[in-house]
Amino acid sequence: MKIHLDEFKMAREYTSGHAFEDLSRDQTRLILDRGRELYKWFKAHPRTHALINALSSYGSWEWMRWSCCGFPTGSCLRRGGRERDGW
Repeated sequence: MKIHLDEFKMAREYTSGHAFEDLSRDQTRLILDRGRELYKWFKAHPRTHALINALSSYGSWEWMRWSCCGFPTGSCLRRGGRERDGW
């Protein structure tokens, strides 16, 4: 990886001109509590998480298969199998 020191300098100058509000203790606590709840759910439901993961992978695979194989063929041919003119 090539590090460009001039880009770091420009980024620091850019961010120094912007004021960011810090999170309050309550906001930080709420974010951390929600993260802990989600982590506990993830750990308590491994099969549900695996099912969601499998279905999303399958859906992605089917969409790719349809878009690469089914859609181009179907859009270029008529019902009778003859090629169409244009769109």
